[in-house]
Amino acid sequence: EYSDVEGLTKSAPILLSGVPIGTVLDIEFKPDNPNIIIVSLDIQKDVGIPKDAEAVIESSGLIGGKQISIRFSKPCSMGACAEDGDELQGRVEGLIESFTGGVPLDQAANNIVSGLQGLLDTLLIDEQTGENSLKRTLVEVQQIVANIQSATNRLDVLMARSSNSIAATTANLASVTGNIKDNNENISRLIGNASTFSNQLNDINLSNTMTEVDRTVVSARNTVERLEASMSGIDEAVGNLNGLISDIKNGEGTLGQLATSDSLYNNLNRTLIATELLLRDFRLNSKDYVRLSLFGKKSKREPLEEDEEFLERIGNQ
Repeated sequence: EYSDVEGLTKSAPILLSGVPIGTVLDIEFKPDNPNIIIVSLDIQKDVGIPKDAEAVIESSGLIGGKQISIRFSKPCSMGACAEDGDELQGRVEGLIESFTGGVPLDQAANNIVSGLQGLLDTLLIDEQTGENSLKRTLVEVQQIVANIQSATNRLDVLMARSSNSIAATTANLASVTGNIKDNNENISRLIGNASTFSNQLNDINLSNTMTEVDRTVVSARNTVERLEASMSGIDEAVGNLNGLISDIKNGEGTLGQLATSDSLYNNLNRTLIATELLLRDFRLNSKDYVRLSLFGKKSKREPLEEDEEFLERIGNQ
């Protein structure tokens, strides 16, 4: 229980010797007395806290918030440790008191004075050389300040030289940011499309799809094999055709002789003309071929003028 918990919030850390062991669970008014604040603590179960321990609200720093520090003089033994629902003694520690670690103010002031005196003795006199170490320290500080000033001047020159580049970079960055802002709707649509596409991929039965792909690959492989077989047959046919053409060019075989031998061509031509002459004569004088003469009378048919022309043409050839 506390009379004032200013600065303490829920989830504030609970420390034991500087080690976090829990957090503030809840802060509420006491039902029968609103001037009393009840703070519920959530502490690790494996940490033994004596029932007479104090839960001290202290500052976590100059500008920090508040925290609770568990303090006790000796650890608890069996049966003397606090359990769930037990109430610890609450106390609020001031800012100065928190800095002194609970030590009385006058004693803390004496400790500070003693510490400052030792510090001044250390700064003023060097135990090994007996020189005024404070003076030497001040000289070194001046050198450090001069180095810092020189570095600052060089940095100013560098910034001046790079001002145009920095301005251009800033302008480019502003342009990129503006483009992103102007295309925010398109970017959102793109992300939405990507999400939709991802969902569609999740809905696809990849197993069946891969099976169909395997079947398609096998079918394509079989088709390629059949095409290769067909190409082999075509190659063989082309080879045979090339051989036939070569034979024709070399005058081998009937086609070769027809293509290269004039005499065979002329003989065939005469045969065709004679056949045509025979057919024409048969058409004009068919009775001479089918009539029977009982007395052996010979036909008195004279050769046609056309027949003589054919015979003459054959003789000329």
